[in-house]
Amino acid sequence: MHPILFELPGGFPIRSFGVLLAAGFLLGSWIFSRLVARFSDDPERDVAVYGALPLWILIGIVVGARLFYVVVE
Repeated sequence: MHPILFELPGGFPIRSFGVLLAAGFLLGSWIFSRLVARFSDDPERDVAVYGALPLWILIGIVVGARLFYVVVE
């Protein structure tokens, strides 16, 4: 796997890790919203209620990973 997929004009590299991280987050969020809509009693209300959960999980993962890096290093 190439670490840099391509570069935007101006020399800004698009890295494969970031693209795969974003794709995984979007796919996981989509699957989560489909599961909430399928198994809830009121799909419209529950999708709106649980809609922000994947974003908070992503923020927690990024902050937790950074804190773990600081503690280890």
